[in-house]
Amino acid sequence: MSTEEIVKLLSAFGIGSILSVVFGFIQFHKRNQLDYITKERSEWRKQLKEIIKKLNDGVERTKAINELKNQINPYGRNIDIKNTKPYFMKDGHIWDILDVEGEVNYDKLTFFVELLLKYDWERSKKEVDTKPYKFIHEVVIFILLVCSLYCVYLAYKNTANLEEFLIPVNIGTSLLVVLLLLMQKMITVAVISNPSKKNSERLWVFIILYAIPYGYIMNNLADSLGTKESSIIKIIALVGLIIYIYEFYYLSFFDSCEDEYVKEIERYLSVKSKKYQVGIRLTNQIRDKEDKLYRYEYDITVINSMNKRLNRIKKKLTKKKRPQDPWLHPILFFKYRKDRSRIIREVKKVGKGELT
Repeated sequence: MSTEEIVKLLSAFGIGSILSVVFGFIQFHKRNQLDYITKERSEWRKQLKEIIKKLNDGVERTKAINELKNQINPYGRNIDIKNTKPYFMKDGHIWDILDVEGEVNYDKLTFFVELLLKYDWERSKKEVDTKPYKFIHEVVIFILLVCSLYCVYLAYKNTANLEEFLIPVNIGTSLLVVLLLLMQKMITVAVISNPSKKNSERLWVFIILYAIPYGYIMNNLADSLGTKESSIIKIIALVGLIIYIYEFYYLSFFDSCEDEYVKEIERYLSVKSKKYQVGIRLTNQIRDKEDKLYRYEYDITVINSMNKRLNRIKKKLTKKKRPQDPWLHPILFFKYRKDRSRIIREVKKVGKGELT
C-alpha cells in the first residue's frame, strides 16, 4: 500500500469518526433535553391536577388561585387584543378570570385549567411521535429550490428565443419563485400562529406560496424536457400535484392540538342563540329517533335459538369436565352430575317454550 493510499484511508477514517462523534453528541443532547422537558412538564401537570382539586374544594380555593398564578403563562396578563389564538395560547382567558374584580367564577376557571391540562397532554403525545413529513418537506423544498434555480438558468439561457420585453419578465418571475419558496415556511408559520377567521386567507396563502411556485417549476421543467405537445398529460399531472400538496402537506400545518384547544375554549365562551339551541335540540331528537329506527331488535325466535345454542355449549363443557375415574374423585363427579342436571333442566325449559 502506497503512502498516498494510507493518507486517503486515514483521512476518510478520521472524517467518518468526526462525523459519527458529532451526530452522536447531537442525538445525546436532544435525548437529554427531551427527557428533561418531559419530566418538568409531567411535574407541572401534577401541580395542575392538585390545583384543580383545591379549586373544587371550597376551603383551599384562595391558595389554589395563588398557586395557579405561578403556573400559567405571565405573558397573557393584561393582553389588549383578546379572543385571538395568541391570547388563548398565553393563558389570557385564565388571567382575565383571576384578575376580575369581585367573585371569581370557579366553574369556568376549573374548566379552563382542565382544558389546559388536556392540551398539554395531547401536545406531549404528539411531540414523542415521529414526524417524517417534516424531513420530507425539507427534502422537497431543497429539490424545488434547485429546480427553481435551474428555471432561472433556463430563463437566462432562452433570452434569444424571446421578445425583448419578455426577457426581464421571465427572469423576474423565476427569481420571484425562488423568493416565494424561501419565504414559504416563515409565512405559513406566521399564519398558523395567528390565523384569521376567514378561510380565504389560507386559500390565498396556498395559491401564492404553494400552487404558483410549484406549477411554474413543473411547467418549465416539462417544457425543457420537450413534453410541450402532451398538454393534457401536463394539466392532469399539475392538478394531481396541487391536490397532493394541499391534502397531505398544507392541511397538516393547520391540523394541530393548538387549534383544537382554541376551538374548545371558543365553543365554551360562545353565546348560544335561541335558534341555535332549538336546532341542536332538534338534531339530537332526530339522531335519537334514527338510532331507534335502525336499531336491530332481537325477536323471541332468535332469542330462544341463541339460548338453545348456549345451553348446548354449556352441556358440552360440562361433559368435558367429567372425571375419568368417578370412584377416585367422588367430589368432582358429584359436582359434574349437579352441573349436568342443571343444564338439562335449562334445555328442557327452552324446549317447552317457557322463555316467551
